[in-house]
Amino acid sequence: MSSSSSCNTKRGIQHGIKCRCGIVAPCWEAWKDGTLDPGRRRSCNFFQWAEPAFSERAREVIHELKMKVDARSEDLRLAEDEIATLKHELSMADDKILQMEKKMMGKDGGKKICFLFVIICFIMWVSLK
Repeated sequence: MSSSSSCNTKRGIQHGIKCRCGIVAPCWEAWKDGTLDPGRRRSCNFFQWAEPAFSERAREVIHELKMKVDARSEDLRLAEDEIATLKHELSMADDKILQMEKKMMGKDGGKKICFLFVIICFIMWVSLK
């Protein structure tokens, strides 16, 4: 029950190894903690490793790298949340500027004052970045 071919993906690619029932066993990858090697499984409880086991050092390195990826994924999610919040706040500030512009234009038609106000708001916004 050995094979020289190896597993390819989680989709269950078949490589010709048959279970005790005579059915070709699909190959599944297992990359969870404690099961870092791909193997072959069937519903009749047939199981055979498709590739040799990783060394203990390889398991440690893979585990450490997975932990780093998970941490970076969480950092990315938090950064995306913060970006969404900042975009919302910027949109609200833009709305407020438009309201103030309309208000200033209505009082005295002061286009110069409005223009200066927009410039000041833009400078303040840029400095907050």
